[in-house]
Amino acid sequence: MFLNNLEEFTKAVKLYTAADLPVSKAEFIRAVKCSTGFELDPFVVEVLYRIFDANNDDRLSYSEFIAIMNDRLHRGFKSYTKNTNFGWDLFKDCVVNELSII
Repeated sequence: MFLNNLEEFTKAVKLYTAADLPVSKAEFIRAVKCSTGFELDPFVVEVLYRIFDANNDDRLSYSEFIAIMNDRLHRGFKSYTKNTNFGWDLFKDCVVNELSII
């Protein structure tokens, strides 16, 4: 549900980005609710921040979150052909993609 409304959420977060302000947990919860109507569990937000908050400042910047979520969203729509090296090919593609982000 949340990923389906990522574009609307991105618009809300870009307001903070334009002002060069990272997003606090409370602001993140509010932005998700306002843009998607979905209320996130605080535990889920805590997990998201632990995953994406690269500098551990308890705030997410655009580069820490939205760019990664967009990558995950678009990667989820890729189609893969089945072959004998299916698992290895997916792993290799994942590693190459992750390294290209860095």
